[in-house]
Amino acid sequence: VASSAFASVAAVLWFASVANAPLASVAPLAATTPLFALLLSFVFLRNAERFSLSLVLGTAISVAGVSLTVIGAT
Repeated sequence: VASSAFASVAAVLWFASVANAPLASVAPLAATTPLFALLLSFVFLRNAERFSLSLVLGTAISVAGVSLTVIGAT
């Protein structure tokens, strides 16, 4: 129940941010979601989750790729 409530709040905040700020500013911030998921899973799920160099590099590359795409589009 809490997960769906947080997801609903996240969707509302996403639409509010796009309505009030340029997409070029909002999209790179939204692209950091995998980075925060990786960091928080490392903190809270350290014993249950296996972290590898490829996982960390993949996360960093995806965040960098979206950021470069958005920056290049402006």
